[in-house]
Order: sequence, then C-alpha cells, then structure tokens
Amino acid sequence: MKSMSKTVLITGASRGLGRALLDAFPSEYRFILNARNIEIPNLHKYKVIIGDLRGRDTISDLSEEAARQDVDILIHCAGAYQDYPSLCTDYDYIIDVNLVMPIHLTTAIWPIFERKHSGLIIFINSLAGKQGAAGETAYCASKHGLAGFARSLQFDAQRIGVRVLSVFLGAMKTDITKSRIDWDKLIDPQEAAKAIVSLCEDYETMGFREVEIGRVIY
Repeated sequence: MKSMSKTVLITGASRGLGRALLDAFPSEYRFILNARNIEIPNLHKYKVIIGDLRGRDTISDLSEEAARQDVDILIHCAGAYQDYPSLCTDYDYIIDVNLVMPIHLTTAIWPIFERKHSGLIIFINSLAGKQGAAGETAYCASKHGLAGFARSLQFDAQRIGVRVLSVFLGAMKTDITKSRIDWDKLIDPQEAAKAIVSLCEDYETMGFREVEIGRVIY
C-alpha cells in the first residue's frame, strides 16, 4: 500500500474476521478497535473502546476517538446471526446489530471523511445480503438492508472522494458456525482478511464497490 500511516477503525475486533483483519493489516497502521469484551491479545498496543454498539455512549466514544486520530478507514465487522424458524427470531436484535448500528456509526463518523474529502468505509456483508435462505429471515432482511444503505451512500460518497465498499462473504470458520457439519470446508477468516486488506489500497484508476467472496469447497 502507498500510505503506511493510516488509522483504521474496526468493530467486532475481538474474534472472527475482525480479529483476523487486525492481524492482516501492516503493523505500521494505527487502530481503533471496538468489541464487547477485552479478548484482544496485546491490548495495550491499541486504542480499544469496549461496549455494545447498540448503546449511544459507545458510538459517541468511537466517533470522538476517530476524530482525534483522524480516521481513514472504517470497517463494520461486528454482526449477529440467528438460525431459527421465522416467527421465533429476535428481529429487533438482529436488525439493530446488523443494520441500525452500522448506520448510526457511519453517520457519526461521516463528518470526518467529509472534511478530509477522502476515506474508505467497508461494510462486511454476507451472501445473505443478496439471496434468501431458510430460517434466516431476520438475518437476510438485515443484510439486504445494509446492502441498500451502502449502495445509496455511494452516491454521496463519490461526490466528496470517499469510497464505500460492500464485501459479501460466504460462510466462514467462526464461533457462530461451529455447529455446522461442514465447518472444515468454510472460508478461513485469515484468508478473507488478507483479501479485504488488499482492497484498501489506494488504486489510481479503479475502485471497488461490491466484492463477493465465496468458498471453494462444498
């Protein structure tokens, strides 16, 4: 990458893809991390805001720290998943975490990017944001909504030199997929993280708006 001194804000950074992203970025990068717990090795090396993003105090703390460090990249990695029959799903929780929360955080941090006329916002989405699946009504609804928000935001972002990218991922080897019988065939978060970091490069003549990452083995 051309600039090695950027500041990256990652939500859901304590495990799964969020933790893998922290490892995948070059060490010269600065980090603002959000997690609901402190399960982050070498915690002292990073600025960590502990808290549930559904709380406005956490959003406020993150946006204040983002302003102090003049954040360059925002990665929405925190998410929630439930695989229940449609009428048994906690719709409020799933939609709050996967859709409402990223909207509020993006809105809070947007003035920083607007002032700088630069920046990158990455929404970690899912293939469920493009198609339906049995038992995933709330999850699919939240991810489809997130895709729509990102696509519309791109119009405002492009006018001021800000990039918006949605990454649609297939199932990964994370805690929430541990019960799957095909777990060993799922996407490795470390590989996915390396691919996503490569998309953060400041290309001169091209940009990514949506990228789909599926698994190879079925």
